[in-house]
Amino acid sequence: MKKAEIACFSLAFILVNGGNAFSQVLSQNPYTGLEATHVSPANISTYDELYPLYVTECAGTRYDKINGKIIKGKNGNPDTAVNDVGFGWGHGLTFIKNACRDTSVDYPKVRKCAPGEKDLKSPESGVTLSLDMFENTRYIVVDGLEMMLNGSVGDDGKVDAEVEKATLEKLVASGSARGIRMSESVMKKKLPNQTVEEFVAESVLSSSYALRFGRNIRCVSIPINEAQLDSFIQWTNAENEQFVSGAKKYVWSTKDECIDLAHNVLASLGLADSVKTSAGIFQQIAAVTSVFWKPWKPLIQVPMNEVLSSEERTGESKIPTAEEAFKDEKERAKFNRFKRLSGTDGVLLWEADAIKDANDLFITSADAVLMDVPFFKPR
Repeated sequence: MKKAEIACFSLAFILVNGGNAFSQVLSQNPYTGLEATHVSPANISTYDELYPLYVTECAGTRYDKINGKIIKGKNGNPDTAVNDVGFGWGHGLTFIKNACRDTSVDYPKVRKCAPGEKDLKSPESGVTLSLDMFENTRYIVVDGLEMMLNGSVGDDGKVDAEVEKATLEKLVASGSARGIRMSESVMKKKLPNQTVEEFVAESVLSSSYALRFGRNIRCVSIPINEAQLDSFIQWTNAENEQFVSGAKKYVWSTKDECIDLAHNVLASLGLADSVKTSAGIFQQIAAVTSVFWKPWKPLIQVPMNEVLSSEERTGESKIPTAEEAFKDEKERAKFNRFKRLSGTDGVLLWEADAIKDANDLFITSADAVLMDVPFFKPR
């Protein structure tokens, strides 16, 4: 009976894992001595033609706004001032292809795009999920890769007050900020002439969208399939129900922050083991120090480490034989549920630098390092 089970499993294994001619091209990793893969936002659609369904996990470097805590309005007019409600920390978030924002409700919710609704050869056919200091939701949902990376930057590549205004207005008009409130401590910074949606849009600028305004970005894209996408949709909405229903307030903390959500999004896709959002500060310190003898293995709540770990788990993992996969309980369960294994072809590690020329709003000289936090200031 055991041999028959292995034989059936092996047949399914071969049918699903028949190989891919592009795996050698798209698995280059600068952290293993190979040449770095630089993918500009303009031509990443090439990847979409090869892999129409994928998840992208990104890490953004820390950022600084010019002129300190607040950018003064025109001629010092406080009515046109821009609040500094962002933070100088790194940030992590995820982008998922063929997931759409559910516009039938006035709170963040995702759904699977209807057949033919989106062009899967375009990187615009997906949404970004990003956690921030919200109160009544764990995340915001933003449409399209262009909005995530560039906001409303034009062909001239400028990032100035006019582009910022256009980007904020576009986010508000899209409905992504509808129904969201920031935490009480952050909401105190809202200007009297701002709507809540305008304030939310401003609060998460260059964190949940328009990342290249102020951050250098390093990302890993991992192909997925329909079963994984269905699992992500179900998990994501269930995860947020307690907050959008009002049953519980979301409270941002070092025990539950952006990288925890990004990691557990991958877990919902079968690409990682899920983590509890309850690690204390001493557990995190222990995890951080353990990289010196166990590189990249622990979940460290630092965006860049998470992206590298995700690439290692998927792009550098040896794809097992059918018999090896059958004997591994986790791999067998993953294959039976998702028809895939931990290791996969087509994993792409890519980067997009911050917009440095003609940037009137942000200091963009931070490098992507392991510890992208305020008290480490790489210049």
